[in-house]
Amino acid sequence: MDTLGDIAGDRIVVECLSCRRRGVYATDGLVARFGPTMQQLDALRHLSGSCRHQRRPGSPPARKYESACQARLILPPPKKQIVPTPIQRGLNVEAWTTSGSIEWHLATVWSFELGHLVLDAAAKLYPAQELTLRQACRVIAKREKPE
Repeated sequence: MDTLGDIAGDRIVVECLSCRRRGVYATDGLVARFGPTMQQLDALRHLSGSCRHQRRPGSPPARKYESACQARLILPPPKKQIVPTPIQRGLNVEAWTTSGSIEWHLATVWSFELGHLVLDAAAKLYPAQELTLRQACRVIAKREKPE
C-alpha cells in the first residue's frame, strides 16, 4: 500500500522544512523512473538526497542543536467515493378515483429509479386507473387516466 504504484493522484509534492526546498513531481514520471514497486519512503530519500541537511545512512543521529532534513512527501488526497444517501421519505405509488381521492396504495419504495419502474409496472396492471408516484405531497411522476 506504500509503493509508488499505489498513489492515486497525478502529482506528488516533496517538501523540506529545514532548507525550504519544494518540488512537484508527476506520479507517472516517478513510476517510470523508479518502478511501481518502489516504496514511497525510498523514493522520498532518493528525491531529497541533495538536501544539505540530509544525513548519510548509518551515520549517528543529529545532535541536539544540529539541523536535520525534514523532507516529507505530500500525497494527493484519495478519491472520495460518493455514497448515495437514502431519501428520508418513501415514494408512494397510488391509484386514484375519479373524484380525486386515493383508491389504492400500491407500493412504497425508497429510490427514484425503483419508483419509476413500479409506476410503469402498475400502469400495465391497472390500465384504467390514474396513477401517481408521490413523495409526501409532491408528485414525482403521473400517469393520467386514459380516455
